[in-house]
Amino acid sequence: MSRVSDNITRIRLKRKLTEGELADKLSVTAETVIGWESGANTPDIKELREIADVLKVDITALIDGYPGPAAPKRGVRQLLISCGIALLLGITAYYLTPLTERFKGQMYNLGPVMLMQAYLLPAFWLVLGWAVMQGAGMLGLVRQGRSGLRRPIHIALLVLVLLYALLTLPFIADQLINLAEHFRFRQNPSLYPDGLQYVSHIPDILMNIAFRIVSAVYNRGAVFLLPGILYWLTGPAKPKANN
Repeated sequence: MSRVSDNITRIRLKRKLTEGELADKLSVTAETVIGWESGANTPDIKELREIADVLKVDITALIDGYPGPAAPKRGVRQLLISCGIALLLGITAYYLTPLTERFKGQMYNLGPVMLMQAYLLPAFWLVLGWAVMQGAGMLGLVRQGRSGLRRPIHIALLVLVLLYALLTLPFIADQLINLAEHFRFRQNPSLYPDGLQYVSHIPDILMNIAFRIVSAVYNRGAVFLLPGILYWLTGPAKPKANN
């Protein structure tokens, strides 16, 4: 079965149409539709346009399974959500930067800076990379990959990001505990007669692993653009028709 015939069948089934119903809408015989879907015959460009109109998809969805410049509603929603998240993360980082620098310069507390460098900025670049590719894909500028390695790479990227979050979790937990103690000390110094001392609340082996990872990405959050881009490129390329 050719790609065109496969796409016609898949989209027809998604629209919950029988071969006969599609044939009626196109004013052709059911045998003609069966021939298209079996690969025995290939519709010409005029017929493809008519099929696309009936199935309510862009013609490129029939040719290569990609939605093309006519952006599907689901894709628009995904783009808006990802852009909204990236914007929120970016604004948060912008307004928190002076505060984290104050903690570092005046209070000698690197916790807030490290948290921003380890989590907030990587998350911003990761989402931004995906959002940029989503927008470019909807404009027809790029296409998601069709290589046999696409799915393994897609899964590997997801595992890598989740592993990063998991391995650095002890660090964020420790920093949040110390940050809470810092505020408690500022409000009531009498609770700490010997002064505030920053100690690790997490087993050393976990903190050592987490700290090495955090140190590696410190001031390098932009590298997370790459997994964001690759995650989109290796994602499932399915035509998403308008509802």
